[in-house]
Amino acid sequence: MQRLRAVFFPASFKNSPALQTRFSAFKNYSFLLFVFALFIFFYPLYSNANEHASDIELLKQRAIEKHLASHLTWSRLLYFREGANKSDLNDDGYFFDPHGNQDKEKELLASIDAYFSPWLENPDAHPICKFPGRYFWLNKQLGLPEFEEQLKEKCKRIQVWGFQEKTNSVSLMLVSGYLGNPASSFGHAFLKLNMNQTQANTSLFDKSLNYGAAVPPNENMIRYVVLGISGGYQGRFTGEYFFTQDRVYSRTEFRDMWEYKLNLNEEQLEFLMLHLWDITGREFQYFFFDRNCAYRLAQLIELVTETELSEDFRPWYLPEVLFQNLGGSEKNLVSEINFVPSSQRVLYAQLENLSKDELAIIEAIHEKKSLDDEVWNRIAELDENRQIIVLDALLAYHKYLLIASGNQQDDFMRKLEQKILLSRLALPAKEREQGSVAELVSPAEGNKATNVSLSAFHTKYENGGLLNFAAYKKDLTNRNSLEGNELVLLDFTFRDSEAYSALEHVDFIKAGNLKPSQSYLSSERKWSWQINLGADRDVLERDYIAYFKASMGKSFYLNQNLFVYGLLGPQLNHQEPIADLSFKSGLVYLHSKFIFSGFNEQYWSEDGNHETVVEGNVSFFVEENINLFIKLKDVEDTESQAGISFYF
Repeated sequence: MQRLRAVFFPASFKNSPALQTRFSAFKNYSFLLFVFALFIFFYPLYSNANEHASDIELLKQRAIEKHLASHLTWSRLLYFREGANKSDLNDDGYFFDPHGNQDKEKELLASIDAYFSPWLENPDAHPICKFPGRYFWLNKQLGLPEFEEQLKEKCKRIQVWGFQEKTNSVSLMLVSGYLGNPASSFGHAFLKLNMNQTQANTSLFDKSLNYGAAVPPNENMIRYVVLGISGGYQGRFTGEYFFTQDRVYSRTEFRDMWEYKLNLNEEQLEFLMLHLWDITGREFQYFFFDRNCAYRLAQLIELVTETELSEDFRPWYLPEVLFQNLGGSEKNLVSEINFVPSSQRVLYAQLENLSKDELAIIEAIHEKKSLDDEVWNRIAELDENRQIIVLDALLAYHKYLLIASGNQQDDFMRKLEQKILLSRLALPAKEREQGSVAELVSPAEGNKATNVSLSAFHTKYENGGLLNFAAYKKDLTNRNSLEGNELVLLDFTFRDSEAYSALEHVDFIKAGNLKPSQSYLSSERKWSWQINLGADRDVLERDYIAYFKASMGKSFYLNQNLFVYGLLGPQLNHQEPIADLSFKSGLVYLHSKFIFSGFNEQYWSEDGNHETVVEGNVSFFVEENINLFIKLKDVEDTESQAGISFYF
């Protein structure tokens, strides 16, 4: 150390004022160089911070000047319903401002601040990568700096997800009603993302987005209904393959579907895909009758198309309402509609290719649960082409039963499948004959659900008028896609005559499955049934008798348009007589221009009384949602009615 000091600071340095002066000047100069270097290093950071601050304030000012906080699309992005002062979203993680779910302007300004937040170690946690849909719209309004570049280069999870690039179109799927589950009685709707242009519209490997309530496993049915109606569940969007939806609706519950392919341009499609990333998994409050699957899907589509789809004058919003609102040439939202038949309907069409003897072979195998050579020899006796058709149908029926049972395959079913496959592999390859499936009209294309009817009546003793109102009415007197099924809620009939004016009858709920099975297999001919909870006015006592009726029976097609049915069951009344037994036989004729339905119902009371009710009704389809009807009813006196029905 001493040597170094001697080298750099020789003894002459101490004795030389000139050297000391020069060194002092050098020290001052070095300090200035050091300060300058710091300035050069930190100034860009300071400058960038000022520029960012300037950009943020400029964007905020522009957002305020353009009134973006009150823009309809911004309200829809935050899920504020019209006139509401709070968002429907129950997820605090969706908002940047602590009060963003109540204050749209604060959330707007906080979103602009968040856009410029620094990129940390995990870039996918950055606001741009968490809410690309929100910033996609803000970029269109404000021109956010480097939005597209940052989205593509830094948001790796979105790029791996890739729906905004892989999806070439989207479809809204309408699923028919399912009376086996209260939540599905009015149908269901979900979104399908069409990703493969080379395959059919219903490719099982397309993606789908479903909205539903998060219901705990094994939930009690009463609790399920109460919480579903009152908003006791959280709802969320979840993504799945279309295969999953097809398995549940088409192959397990045997429900038909209708695909409404939407007419979206590239910008609308990209906006929708990015917004799906924003909301998937986010929690909303779920309500069975209004803020349900159809309502949330309506919000998605109206967000990107700037149309009105979610508003409805009724206090409920059912799936068919969404699809009715999609219609209209002025909206131009739907490019095509495709019918997707249930697996049951496809199977029945395939079985139509078989003769009675061939159907008997299939029934013998399943009824006897036997693999005896006697039955299989009957197949071997057929010519090669018929063997192929029968074995293909037998395999299709086997898969149908397997899925319907929840894949509960016993020893017989396993051995049967092996034997079918081995027998089929021994024959030449041939394309399977599927059969022709008749196209079914969408529920959204029939009469709307809410009904008001006005009619005049005449009896031997009096004349008068009837006013009928039904909150929801899909029955045997109107045009719908239920094919003999019916569901009626809150149906009131008011009577005005010379004798009295009063509420005469109410159906709180009336539901039934009178539709005959279209299968040629006797094992597939299911029971028909009907339930009815209502009240009738007793004219003599001027009182109301509440009742509940449940009946079961069979129904059969006489031809393509005509079927008959017979039902037997009890009726419980809240007044004497407490119990009745009823037998109801009827027929229904379905035509493109009208429907005729009639029945004869016999009642036997516990007190020994007997009563007969005969009724016939013809409804003529005048316009899309207007029917004219004629009705004859005979109880103790014959009553004739003529009137008009409006559906809205």
